[in-house]
Parts: sequence; C-alpha cells; structure tokens
Amino acid sequence: MVNNRDAAATGTAYFKMLLNLKVCPRFLQVDLGTETAVIAAIHSAIRDQLPGGSSWDKDPKFVIYGPSTSNVTIERFWNLSNTSVVALLKPHLQKLRSELLYDPNENFDRDLLAYLFIPVIQSELDVLSERHNNHRIRKQNGVELPTGCKPNYSFSFPETFGAAQCGREIPSKVLIDVGNSFGISISNESVTIAQDVKAMISECPTTVERAADVYRSVKKKLYSMAAG
Repeated sequence: MVNNRDAAATGTAYFKMLLNLKVCPRFLQVDLGTETAVIAAIHSAIRDQLPGGSSWDKDPKFVIYGPSTSNVTIERFWNLSNTSVVALLKPHLQKLRSELLYDPNENFDRDLLAYLFIPVIQSELDVLSERHNNHRIRKQNGVELPTGCKPNYSFSFPETFGAAQCGREIPSKVLIDVGNSFGISISNESVTIAQDVKAMISECPTTVERAADVYRSVKKKLYSMAAG
C-alpha cells in the first residue's frame, strides 16, 4: 500500500508532478525526514542531466535542508483535506471492515475500493482545491509569502509581490532518463478490475456514501456466488 512516509512513494509522486509540468523548481527545500530522501536525490539528478554551463551548475542552494518557514498555505490545505475529505472516507472504511467486507491486505479488495472511491475522492479534492485557492488570505505583516490576496492570484502574478516564476523547463528526455535511473514507471497506471466484476456495478458513484454502497453490493454478490 502507498504510504506518504515511504521515500519511494513520495519520490515517485514528486517525479510524476515534474513529468506533468515539465518544469523543475529553482531550488528545493526539504527537512531531514526519511520520506524526503528520494525527492532530494531526484532533484539533484535532474541538475546532473542539464547541459553544462547552465546557471544551476554550481548553485549550492539547489537542495536546501531544513524546516520550511513558508508552507503555511499548503499545510492549511492538508489540514482541510484531512478534516473534510478524509473524514468522509474513514467511517465507511471502518464500517466495511467491521462487516468483514473489506480486508486491506487483499489485493482485490484494495483494487475494487480504489476503482469505486478514487474518482469520488478526486472530485471532492478538486472542489476543495478550487475553493481553497480562491479564498482571500488575511493580510499579515512580517511574512515572506504574499498575503491579503487569493493564492491563485499570487501564483499567476508573482511580479505583483516582487517575486518571479523561478522554475526551469526540463526536456522530457532528461526527465525520462532520471525516472529510469530511479526505476520509476512513466506510464499512467489506472486501477483495473475484471469485466465480470465490472458488470456487477450498475452506476458510477458520485458520493462516498454511494461508493460504499456499491462496494458492499458487489462484495455480497461475490460471496453469494462463491457460496452457491
């Protein structure tokens, strides 16, 4: 199972973000937790692949180790996602486990759960992200990040706040080579389930509650077929 404390998992997520944007941050600041080791290694490997003579060649600040003092906005978003989206999901998982319908150690159960729940969760996160990035941050003095504005605005117009877009476009070949060196697959992996199981799903759930109900229905049908 994917764990956000697993260095390989967080490194893969960081790499796939780079592959999607094809832009590498000017520098990266991470703490000394074990889960950030691969992220830092990937970031450094990208610089090693860049053409010689680039302005990043000898930059000692390419990877900075230490606590971030400027991540209040994203930390607030994680907190919101935990208290809203994750809080919606947990009771249903606990109930399915108490009914002996879900075993996190069974590949089939995890795949079926992901097939039904991930689209719903992604939709919830999209709504949360849009709302969060369009809310106005209260004005504060003595902080580095822009305040008194919406996150989407400060991201789109950094020059308004005396900042600039500091990322560098990275060729796809460089990213692919780095990904291969770390054993990261660049294919889009999607959750698949057998066609006969898919035929038991009469709808695409749009809420966590419906996803749990559909999961429960499929599992009970499978138990009935096995018993019959």
